[in-house]
Amino acid sequence: RMRRLIVIRVLMAIALVVIVALFIGTEGSGRRFTMIECLSFSADGSRIAISKLNGHDAQTPGKGYKADVSRTLSLIAASTGMTEAVIHQDVKCGNCGPAFSYWRLGRTSAIINPRNDCLITHAFGGGGLTQYCQGGEVETIGEIEHPALNIALSKSGKLVAASGWSSLTIFETATRKQVMDKELEQLEFSPFLSASFLAFSDDETRIAVANVEGIQIWDISTGTRLSAVIEGHQRSVEAIAMAPDDTLLVCSNEGVQRFDFSGDVVATLTDSKNCRVCCVSNDGRHAALIADGNVLIFDLVTTKRTNTVRMESATALAFSPDAQSIAIGDGYGNVSLIDVST
Repeated sequence: RMRRLIVIRVLMAIALVVIVALFIGTEGSGRRFTMIECLSFSADGSRIAISKLNGHDAQTPGKGYKADVSRTLSLIAASTGMTEAVIHQDVKCGNCGPAFSYWRLGRTSAIINPRNDCLITHAFGGGGLTQYCQGGEVETIGEIEHPALNIALSKSGKLVAASGWSSLTIFETATRKQVMDKELEQLEFSPFLSASFLAFSDDETRIAVANVEGIQIWDISTGTRLSAVIEGHQRSVEAIAMAPDDTLLVCSNEGVQRFDFSGDVVATLTDSKNCRVCCVSNDGRHAALIADGNVLIFDLVTTKRTNTVRMESATALAFSPDAQSIAIGDGYGNVSLIDVST
């Protein structure tokens, strides 16, 4: 009887250790991760806004997501890389849901408005739009029926667009007036994890929307669809960027190409099918993209590649306002600034 009691106590002790180990493994251990989600320059190019994600994977059997994911919005000096201010921090803790959905290349959750250098952002994990300005002012842009999961700003900063699971909403940043609100096809199973890619035309009258329905061009004032660049499921789109000449740079499973608004291919930059992030300089001269462990820079006039930066961990890109340099964020939480011409 004594031996049986000892065996029972030993088994209970082992069970307790296993339970504690599983709890710790779920909430407080495992690998740590960091990623620069998106970057944005101030109007004069002196500062860079950063959205930095931190998280950890508890490595618990059967769990395929990161247990804790946080976002830090900050401003750094472009010349020194030193942090000037932490604007906002938020976190999704523990087993609060599929946190890996916050971990996605190409998503923009914060961007500087060149009109007033205020930082516009959506709530972490999806929500309304908030504007953080110098002096600590915090303002709500407008009410959105569906939580915003991706945002885009027009060239002058006049308009901000927000995409959610099944919606596209556009506001005037100065008046907070809603100028467009469209219901889209449900996007729960889209490659972009429930949001659309967005890009404004240079004249700020149209917007390109890429999702499971393909890529459409919409007139903002009337809310009508003008054309389809890509229809339906013809290809898997991973990123888009608008050029000033009304051509659209598209990263897809068929390479990186420039399309006009009618859907014709104007040029092919590369056959790489692994492009996940792309951007175009304000002057329309240069394009940059992340593909195959490299940051590739192209001259859009000649369509020739002008620079290749080996960086397997690159996650975010942004051209400076003068198009002379490009900021590169990586999967270690670092930001590098390189000269476009070298």
